Amino acid sequence: MTSDLAPQLDMVTRLYQASTLPAAVVDENLGILWINDAANRLHPCLKVPGGLHQWIPSGSEELAQKLRQGSPVDFPVPAIAGPHTILHFLPYLEGDDFLFALCVFNHPPAIQVAKESNFSQSTTEVLINTLNTQIRDPVHIIFSIVSMLSQSPQFLEDPKSGQMLGRIRKMCYKLLRACSNITELTRYTNGLSALSLKRADLSGFVSSICEACAMLIKTLDIPFTFQVPKQPVITLIDPEKLSVALLNILLNACRFSKECNEINLNCTVSDSQVIISVKDSGYGIPDSYLSRVFDPYFSFDPAGELYADAGIGLSLVKFIITEHGGTVALNSVEHVGTTVVFTIPIRDTGDYPEYVQASPLEYLQDKFSPVNVIFSDLIEFRT
Repeated sequence: MTSDLAPQLDMVTRLYQASTLPAAVVDENLGILWINDAANRLHPCLKVPGGLHQWIPSGSEELAQKLRQGSPVDFPVPAIAGPHTILHFLPYLEGDDFLFALCVFNHPPAIQVAKESNFSQSTTEVLINTLNTQIRDPVHIIFSIVSMLSQSPQFLEDPKSGQMLGRIRKMCYKLLRACSNITELTRYTNGLSALSLKRADLSGFVSSICEACAMLIKTLDIPFTFQVPKQPVITLIDPEKLSVALLNILLNACRFSKECNEINLNCTVSDSQVIISVKDSGYGIPDSYLSRVFDPYFSFDPAGELYADAGIGLSLVKFIITEHGGTVALNSVEHVGTTVVFTIPIRDTGDYPEYVQASPLEYLQDKFSPVNVIFSDLIEFRT
């Protein structure tokens, strides 16, 4: 520790040591130099080398460069990797020389109150917060350990060890996906969900997700085509939630596949709404089950396996589309295939922030993106 760094670091650590807000001090490469008691208690993954990078799965180098230049940064954490949280970074410089940066975790009010106050909580809030702290944080730690192990010579030289790490990572994704799905379904069924609307080009939004999925579906040897309007379709959506709905529909089309399966997504504009249909040539669903496909925790497996899945995906689809003011319907013929159609109303009123669309490559590079998390059951990830 340099003489210039010590006084400033001492001041910051004394200021934030007893704070109820989780806080950390990081170096120029976002390595952890110090965390306060709240961060240690709420986010133990920060104690693992590279722990902060689990919160910043993509764009870390760009963020670090801004900090080295002396620019404060607010970084929104992907919601599917944890509660809606913003990381506030404040760089400390001595002249033009970067010393360190303070990182403060700003949780949404409901989560902050539940974790750090003595206010009474409902059973639902307790369940949601327990899932977030008892499942997500341990999963983040495991991800960090797997990433470190995968770079060691022993695992690089041994294919079997690499396969085991890949299996561990896949199970982590499965836990993360289940935790996210159960949390979201619990919010919906208890009236705790709220849209975070943004002004977005729905055509570009659907196209970008489809292009990312096409790269993954290609590895499954399933033909996937999609058609979207070439002109922008501006409307208000919650991008995080709508991506979950669309991806769960595509996931089902891939999962319940058979020989000669083909998947097609078609997006059209009709009057004041967007109509999106996803059609597959998979196993299809027996008539006796069609009335239950949107029921929470109901799942059907063509092979007859009980509890093959949590049975939450299509329930979330219905809740999310309905919350957007749209409709959703499913038609299926056993041994022929399934078609899911949903609508999103076109509306562009009010003062809402602009949505910055992620590229297909950004979806794939971000290991906590909804594309990677939701498709993790089907795609083999290499460490």
